[in-house]
Parts: sequence; C-alpha cells; structure tokens
Amino acid sequence: MQSYASGKSITDISKQEKRNRETVGKIVHGPEMAAHVQALRERWYGLGDDAVNAVEDGLRNQKDGRLGLQLLASIGVLPSPAEIANQRQAMSPAEDDKSVEGKIAVALMKGSIERHHLYGMPLLEEDWPAVEKVIKEMNLKGYDHLIGKKSTEKDGEDKPK
Repeated sequence: MQSYASGKSITDISKQEKRNRETVGKIVHGPEMAAHVQALRERWYGLGDDAVNAVEDGLRNQKDGRLGLQLLASIGVLPSPAEIANQRQAMSPAEDDKSVEGKIAVALMKGSIERHHLYGMPLLEEDWPAVEKVIKEMNLKGYDHLIGKKSTEKDGEDKPK
C-alpha cells in the first residue's frame, strides 16, 4: 500500500513483490487502502487551521506581498489569465487598422470637400481622385458637381468635356 500511495504503478508493485497484478490491484483498490486514503485526507484537512494561521501571520505580521497576491488570486479577486484575455479582446476594437485608417481618411476628405464647397478653398490636384471616390462611396448629396472637376476650376464652371 505504501508503494501505491507513493505513486508506483500496480505493474511495478507486482514485479517488485513478485505477485500477480490482479492480486495487487485488489489490495490497492480494497477497503484497507480506501481507509488509509481517508486517514491521509483527514490529516490533510486537519492542517487547514494551521495553514490559515500561517497565511494570516504571513500577511499581518510579516507583510508578505507575494502571499497576499496569491491569496487574492486563489479566492477569485484577481482575474484569471483567461478572463484577462477576454477583457482585452472585448476592449480592443473589432475593426482592423486599415478600416480605421480608411474611416479617418474619408472624414478628412469629406472635410476638405466641405471647405471647398462652402468657402471655395482649392483642393490639391492629387486629392481629386480621392475626392471623387469619397463622393461616390459616401453617396454625398449636393457634391455631384465636383466629380470630374479639376482643382483649378471653381464651382459653377462647366465640367471638363
């Protein structure tokens, strides 16, 4: 029983004791072994008061921060690594960087179009393809007259033919 309790397999015990495996199995799974395991568990649970006292002393008198951290984790105050991962995933945006950049670019282009439309501020030549794309993709009403226009043209002038 001591060999089995210390972690040896039934096969190893049967070879060591020169007994049949089934016989060793009956012994280690029998009522005597169950009583031995129960006695060990009782001793283990009996250490609970001493363990609580030791932890209490470590926290209150020795100010052991690592012990305090371990205690907080074991009673569920600190989130588990899986909970931390779930929180990070929930906090991170679902969109990828390109879609965020695209939304920012669209907002900037829309602002440029608005300034051009309201105040007559010129747009740069290299901005016109992006301006046309934004007008079409965003279905911006009231800006159709800008599609196909050159940056040197003013509102009200004819579109290039």
